[in-house]
Amino acid sequence: GPTMFWLFAALIFGAAAPAVAQRATVETVQFYSDSVGRTMKYNIILPPGYDTEEATNRLYPTLYLLHGGGSNFQAWRRFLGVPSYSLDYEMIVVMPDAGNSLYVNWAQTDDDRLNAWEDYIVTDLIGHVQTNYRAVERREGRAITGFSMGGYGAITVGLRHPKMFVSVGSQSGSLETARNAARRLRQGKVARAPRSYSPEMQARRRLENPLIG
Repeated sequence: GPTMFWLFAALIFGAAAPAVAQRATVETVQFYSDSVGRTMKYNIILPPGYDTEEATNRLYPTLYLLHGGGSNFQAWRRFLGVPSYSLDYEMIVVMPDAGNSLYVNWAQTDDDRLNAWEDYIVTDLIGHVQTNYRAVERREGRAITGFSMGGYGAITVGLRHPKMFVSVGSQSGSLETARNAARRLRQGKVARAPRSYSPEMQARRRLENPLIG
């Protein structure tokens, strides 16, 4: 469950004792990603004491949490109360938006928009966090995990970039995605793209659970 996951994260990074009577800071950040050619958002949780004078020169380990399909960067915060868990561990938590991208670089797209979602994570997102926050830059200070589609994304991104992450995890990851795509390619078929929706369905889904543009 979630508690065991955060305990695992604490063991990875060697977290200190819980911070008492303090609050984690949650910020929503917008930045332009060259890899996907659009403005993206992510939520970031900064540990208690991050903005204090005592922590001015301190660097923090970072955990990247990837959301599932049909969801967005608000999911972890909204459904699992991530800020309350993060109170116990002195780390930065980053929750990026990625639509229904599968976190992979698309070989083809139906429009002219860029869809290099793996590059977006490993280059643009992590680069933005490293530039603007006091995150440990070494592999030993960075972990990635996710749920469902995010679990698949964390495994594929993490294993393709082992020098970037000390730990790679997956919660109920949709790991059959790659196997099914490979099977279709061996049969001479086109690997299926992420699910698309009609304009009416897109409008309804954006109203209920806003995704990226």
